[in-house]
Amino acid sequence: MKFRELLDKVVLVLYELKSERGMGYYNLNKIIEKIGYPSDLSEMNKLAKYLEAKGYIKIKPEFGTIFAKITHAGLVYVEDNNLTLNKLEIHFNVDDAPIYNEDEVDYLKFRQPLLDIIKRMKNLLTKNKKGKTDVGKDVDILKLEMSKINPNNEIIEFKLRDLENEKLLRNRVEEIREALDI
Repeated sequence: MKFRELLDKVVLVLYELKSERGMGYYNLNKIIEKIGYPSDLSEMNKLAKYLEAKGYIKIKPEFGTIFAKITHAGLVYVEDNNLTLNKLEIHFNVDDAPIYNEDEVDYLKFRQPLLDIIKRMKNLLTKNKKGKTDVGKDVDILKLEMSKINPNNEIIEFKLRDLENEKLLRNRVEEIREALDI
């Protein structure tokens, strides 16, 4: 699937969600997953920012998950380009996209992709006999901070800066940075 095609599908699914369930923020990660496009958190973040810059969507990022809603410009885009589910071959059930509800946010569920990256970091350190060193403790602190209801961005940034010095973790740290856009 070409990237342009993915953009059209995302905007179209948000259009359909608005039509069926009303205006709200929907889980963009789940939408992209259901569309069948393989991507990581960083790529999803870039896609969301691109569509927001075009004016088609508004985003509400949570740690590890991006929620998006279609804007009026997005509605016009879908209608002007005659985009339809059949035309773009999308098989999407509107119930598959959780809606953002501030009172019912399961923040650990939304942060699971980030927590999985941190778990892989810890496993990598343990495998290389560094799990109990200061670097391993920094990974533990990062996991603890990400698990909080209101994580402190300064602590996260500070720990990521420390962890960048560990060659084994540089790629994972970059993944987290790009996903959080810090």
